[in-house]
Amino acid sequence: MKDRSSISSIVFGLAALAFVAAACAPAPSPPVLAAGCYDSAGIANDVEYVGPIDTHGSALIWSSQDGSCTGTSAASAFVIAPDEPAAEAKCLAAHPGYTDADHMASIPYEYPVPGNIWGCLPLV
Repeated sequence: MKDRSSISSIVFGLAALAFVAAACAPAPSPPVLAAGCYDSAGIANDVEYVGPIDTHGSALIWSSQDGSCTGTSAASAFVIAPDEPAAEAKCLAAHPGYTDADHMASIPYEYPVPGNIWGCLPLV
């Protein structure tokens, strides 16, 4: 009987540990950026984030400048980076030939996006 009691205690302890571990697991993080059209408060074209971040085609640059994301578009990429050199490296990896990284929240763009979002453009 003593052996059954010990086994039951071990099984119960493992089940309790698994329950606690599952309860402590981090919740899935929300999307970095909501999909949709972003209107520049500055003088730039509308951009549409379609995701996923850090990949070619994750953003479309539209010819419109009124928040409608209409007209003609070109594929680009949005990347997350702490600074311009890191963004440029990620741009090149996500979209070969696109080595210019523009800080999307800064002047003249002023898109309503987090400060670590960069847009990838071809270096011309």
